[in-house]
Amino acid sequence: MKIRTVTLCADLGDEGNRKLAGDFSRDALDSMPCNVETVRVSTVPLNPFSSTGPEIVEKAVELDGWALDSGIDYVGGFGLGSYPCAGDLGFIDHVPEIIASTERIFSHCQLAWGKKVSVDAVKRTAAAVSELSSIDGGFANLRFAGLYNCASDNPFYPASYCGDERCFTVGISAADLALQAFSGASTLLEARENLIGIIRDRYCELLSACIGLEQVHNVFFKGIDFTLAPSAAVEGSIANALEQLGGFQFGQSATLFFSAMLSDTLKSLGGGVGFNGLMYPVLEDPVIARRASEGALSVESLLMYSAVCGTGLDCIPLPGDVGEQTLGALMLDVAGLSIRLGKPLITRLMPVPGKKAGDMTEFDFPYFVNTRVMEAKKGSVDAIRDSEFTFLV
Repeated sequence: MKIRTVTLCADLGDEGNRKLAGDFSRDALDSMPCNVETVRVSTVPLNPFSSTGPEIVEKAVELDGWALDSGIDYVGGFGLGSYPCAGDLGFIDHVPEIIASTERIFSHCQLAWGKKVSVDAVKRTAAAVSELSSIDGGFANLRFAGLYNCASDNPFYPASYCGDERCFTVGISAADLALQAFSGASTLLEARENLIGIIRDRYCELLSACIGLEQVHNVFFKGIDFTLAPSAAVEGSIANALEQLGGFQFGQSATLFFSAMLSDTLKSLGGGVGFNGLMYPVLEDPVIARRASEGALSVESLLMYSAVCGTGLDCIPLPGDVGEQTLGALMLDVAGLSIRLGKPLITRLMPVPGKKAGDMTEFDFPYFVNTRVMEAKKGSVDAIRDSEFTFLV
């Protein structure tokens, strides 16, 4: 197990919080009982009512430089965290320039909250994703996402933003724990009990270190997101763990059942922050990437799995000519799922310029596993004239 992130949530408009962030990040790296991959800081959602386009970009560049100088790996929350108002949406038009001008800034826009979906925000976000695909071979979309019912103080990016209080949360990279728990288990009940026992043991180890950080820096420890984030190694693949348990290939029938079983196990642990379920990011999990290359996995099946466990459509490589209409339609599908089920989801869609469905991606990033570009069925959002839409139940 590794710690994917220790994420401090604080208003970075406050100079005291900026100094705290630097001290906190150094202590977080030194005090945890296992390797910490990144330390991140999420600020309060940006309110563009008081900022012009150049000022927004300038603010992002300034935060990017501050993070580098302070030893902060990434800064999140630079977006629209709560449900957007019409006047806020101009911010989205500046996202491509923000991402192109920085290296450590993550951004997002909340497209659905409660029972409402902002159709205008969906259309603008789809346009931003399309424009971002021309930057760095499509890699720029790693740092921008659409959010759906995502609450504050999530440790994982790009969904993270600061809420009403200064706090910190932890996200774990621990798919290997599932593989350990499932190996040799003769029944699902035994597998579940093994995993609960292993995670609770690790939680006790982490809790002691987190309480220490809380006391030293006077920052509330809000909790751990037990989502078992994958790693680029096969032993760190959540799909590999499920395949070993169920004797099937990820993407085949029964994937939905085993996903629901594992998600239910993780939910039983509590946690109270973030997604607290499963992540199926295609480009970050080697077995999911392999099954996608083999054609065993589709965008539609990933969306179906999100109904019981997943974080939505995350790190999905799409054809470079996918178009804003289809991107927006995919976002509406995720919005509908999130609203009807009342669960947090994201879309992190990554059109790859010059690539068509079936072509291999060529990303050079240690946390990515290259796979074949996935086909996206065409869709359109033009027929929807409402600026926003509210579900009844």
